[in-house]
Amino acid sequence: METVPVDFDIAFSQLIPALARSDGWEPLSEDVDAGTGCCSNSFRRFAAGLVLGKVQYEIETPVPPQQLLPRPECMDALDTPLFCSHVVEVIAPGDAIMSMTFKLSEAFDMKAAVLYGRRVTNTREHVVLTPQDNHLARFSIRRDYPQAGDLSFVVAPQNPDTGTYVQQLGTILAFLGVYWAKSGANDKVTICHATFLPEFLAPRWASAHFDVFLSQDRELTQQFFQMLPTEELRQLDDEMYVILNLRGCSRGLPLLPLANREEYEAASERSKVEMPGTNTQFASRFWVRANQDGFEFTSYLHDLSGHIGIQLNSFKTLEGRNLAQYQAVVLRKHWLTTWPLFSALWQVQKAAYRKLNGGTTAPQIVQGCAARWRQESCADEFRKVDQRPKFRVRRTFIEAEDPASMETSVPLARSLSL
Repeated sequence: METVPVDFDIAFSQLIPALARSDGWEPLSEDVDAGTGCCSNSFRRFAAGLVLGKVQYEIETPVPPQQLLPRPECMDALDTPLFCSHVVEVIAPGDAIMSMTFKLSEAFDMKAAVLYGRRVTNTREHVVLTPQDNHLARFSIRRDYPQAGDLSFVVAPQNPDTGTYVQQLGTILAFLGVYWAKSGANDKVTICHATFLPEFLAPRWASAHFDVFLSQDRELTQQFFQMLPTEELRQLDDEMYVILNLRGCSRGLPLLPLANREEYEAASERSKVEMPGTNTQFASRFWVRANQDGFEFTSYLHDLSGHIGIQLNSFKTLEGRNLAQYQAVVLRKHWLTTWPLFSALWQVQKAAYRKLNGGTTAPQIVQGCAARWRQESCADEFRKVDQRPKFRVRRTFIEAEDPASMETSVPLARSLSL
């Protein structure tokens, strides 16, 4: 178990949808009462000897399922009676490597006793680390998945020797979950948690002691949500990122600066332009159109900001879903601090774009837009010039821009402010 890797793509594409369905699962026990709703234990065998055991029950909460858990990167320097966590690396929004320490050793010993019939934390042949030891884990969540309104997640510990994410490390188990609203009940959420099991333990895993495991999981889950600084984390989650949209590219893709005249001379005549008097630390005299093959706004932002020494971390995925090619998501605070320098370069790019193409139109960066997903987007979207009021960052403010009058602007509502 300790060396079996966890494939996050397979976990989300195959295992998470299976958790939310009842077909294919072999029931072990079920209990229904007015206080706790339906509580059940079950297991299911998948391909290649993979076995999952799951528990399912209901909890009362006024919070919608997709808002129950914040993104893992919001839980940096979080210290609760159950665990403490620190963010080591953000892979993408909603996907992070965490440094974690669980504090309830008794709870982990009980889980080990249920799964193995003995307290493996005291048995050297099974121990890699104990819950009290700090360990790294990858924590990934997806909202509105597998169905709209749902929340799903996968957490797996990292093997310190190989760097891979594994099903089990000592008594630390990889963990999957799906939360969804109970049909017809606005204040109840169905909780479904699952973990990987050794094939030889199923169905022997279905012992009378497993009811204790179910009760413990429900109790710890309720404690977890009660102990989280929910409102604070939710506000942090809402304000952590901003989605940037590339618009107004009706005359072609935006331009990139070149380092020297040699690169400029080698470029195609139809795709380059020279801007005398702008060869400064924050701009460039030579510009060339971005390559259309496989164009990604995230890559373009990285290349453009890198010209002036800014490491602007932009992402093309949001909670596991691919954004449209003309969108990127960035940390809001990073965007705020880099905008003054980036803005100067962007204005030169717009002037170079107009000189190369003629006319008065130039690409715009619009912020605060709704996410558009790759499979849902239109190929022409980033080329069209929207005639509704557009929003862009100018200096340190966002202003509304009327296409009919480029000189008239009004401050945006507070909800769109940076």
